[in-house]
Amino acid sequence: MISGVNIINYDYNKIAIKKGESYLFSLYVRSVNDSVNNLAINVQDDNGNIGAKAEIKEITNKWGKFLLQAKCTQTISDGELMIKV
Repeated sequence: MISGVNIINYDYNKIAIKKGESYLFSLYVRSVNDSVNNLAINVQDDNGNIGAKAEIKEITNKWGKFLLQAKCTQTISDGELMIKV
């Protein structure tokens, strides 16, 4: 289980996702002092319902590019992108 900090980008308008569709997410990440090994990426609504999710495992202290594909399990018209550290 991942616990810690939730990062939400409020600068964007809401994200719409459709059940059954796949979505791509990419980012560069590293772990300072190997303190973070996993990240979870979710698109969820204001009630916390998760429509799509993906996870990065085995993060190291070197920068790495991660490409994730998340299959949407629930249609959400007003979602937020959340990175859970």
